[in-house]
Amino acid sequence: MVIDLKKYLYIVLIFGLQISLLQAQIQIEVQSSKKMVNVGDVVEINFTISAQQNFDLGHLEWPNVEKTRFLGNSKQTNFVNRNGETIFQKIETLVLRAEQEGNIYIPPVKVEINGKIYRSNELNIEVQKSKKITNPSQQNQSIFLAVELSNQSVYINQPVIATVKLYAFSYDALRRRTELKTPGLNDFQVKKISNYTQRDFNQETVGNRIYVSEEVGQFQLIAQKVGELIIPSFEVTLAIPVGFLDEKLVDVSSDPVKIKVKQLPENSPKNFTGAIGKFKINTFADKKFIKTNESLQFEIEVIGEGNLSMLQMPELNLSKDLEVYKPTRHQKFQSTTSGEKGKLVYTYLIVPQYGGEYTIPSISFSYFNLENQSYETINSEPIDLVVEGAAKPQMPKANEDEIDKYSVNQFNSEDLMDENSNAHAVRKDSILNIKIPEIRKEDLSKIQNNLKNYWYYWLIPSGVLMFAFLWFLLIKSKKIEKKEDKRAYIKEELKIFDTYVKDNNSEKSVQKAEAILNEISAYLAQEDKIQKTEVNQIFKGLKNKIDLYRYAGSTSSLKLAELKKDLHFLVMESLR
Repeated sequence: MVIDLKKYLYIVLIFGLQISLLQAQIQIEVQSSKKMVNVGDVVEINFTISAQQNFDLGHLEWPNVEKTRFLGNSKQTNFVNRNGETIFQKIETLVLRAEQEGNIYIPPVKVEINGKIYRSNELNIEVQKSKKITNPSQQNQSIFLAVELSNQSVYINQPVIATVKLYAFSYDALRRRTELKTPGLNDFQVKKISNYTQRDFNQETVGNRIYVSEEVGQFQLIAQKVGELIIPSFEVTLAIPVGFLDEKLVDVSSDPVKIKVKQLPENSPKNFTGAIGKFKINTFADKKFIKTNESLQFEIEVIGEGNLSMLQMPELNLSKDLEVYKPTRHQKFQSTTSGEKGKLVYTYLIVPQYGGEYTIPSISFSYFNLENQSYETINSEPIDLVVEGAAKPQMPKANEDEIDKYSVNQFNSEDLMDENSNAHAVRKDSILNIKIPEIRKEDLSKIQNNLKNYWYYWLIPSGVLMFAFLWFLLIKSKKIEKKEDKRAYIKEELKIFDTYVKDNNSEKSVQKAEAILNEISAYLAQEDKIQKTEVNQIFKGLKNKIDLYRYAGSTSSLKLAELKKDLHFLVMESLR
């Protein structure tokens, strides 16, 4: 009897554990097909439940959504493979039409899964007024092309989104068409932001009539001058069915659209370079403790929303003892109705020439904030560096006393005149008060004797020139020495890498290989060398392998012998 009780207890515990694991792995999410719609537009609300095991979905209780009209709903089941695991998904879609301007609020949806009640996230959808067509006469046409602007009044260099849409009473009229013909937009910087892989039709209300619409083009425009600018007509050709077998070609053009471009306020900060939007700035250094002639990467990152593609980074003012190479620019952003959203990163390669403590100062960045219509300045945090190595040699300074000794004021007034002369004495404090006395033959003889006695003073300029020449040779020899030190350092690092490979230590091998690649990059930049295509391909291949190992943790695909072979070849070719 005791044995049976234990058996049942184990069964209950295992069953309860399975239920708790299932509950912990359930994910519920509510999403809308659009975050911003117009009055009369149709929007789909998707309620998605994901779990690692199949589950029973009970009754889904949809809330009453105000300012909308219910058009229908649908259900579907999906099986998704994520990292080798099968994910079960059950999706229920609610189709609504926006009826009023304002905000559509969808409260959390309640659902019962395996006897337990779950709640989803809430959702907000912004509803704008029904679109106004630029030419009112088009509202009564069965087919027309319209240009919609995200903003019709902007500042210079502020992005605006132009969406080109085709409208018709029926799907048949839009079934076959040509690609959109874009006009000349000389007053704007233009970027195409739509690459349609498949056609998408929607129902929209324009002028109290329901149309079938298709978005045929979307562009980001940045005005390059101030004033009232004109966006010319776009054009598309349709093949409209006539009868059962015939077609009629119809050219459809949009009306020109006006946009007002304003000048920015005049009280801009000195370091303002035209950034418009809202941003924040960060700086990073991959090393803070480093040796001389080693390289470090310093990044300036600007994150936000605005005209990111036009940003100019502030100048990097560092100590002359920190050698800085031309930065690389990386950008990752997408165009939205309020500008380009994402980040822009500038990466600098810095090589300390001497040991000591250095500071990368705070980076100051100014932009025009569209929200409060004012200029703002943001600053990054300074970064301290500690460099191990020989300190910078001090250049000797000239002795000021010696310089004064050989100045024109060394001659006393008695060397130029006798005591009985009525001429004025020479004042040392102001050359403007000097008055030239009458010079007698005896005085001239004294001056000549003095010049003979001080002939060696002419050696001073010659000595300075000789010292400058020797200093130039010293600096040049130092540079050659640093070059050789860099080559020797890379070779020593390669030996350490070989040791890690011999020990089959993948992690340390990859770390050391990455460090060697950075050193080679710095060396080539310093030498201004252009590598062959084959060498560049090997460099990129090694970089990709290292990135794959770091980010994917793919140790099985990493072949250390192949990595060693490529790295040795790269070092040999680069140091030639």
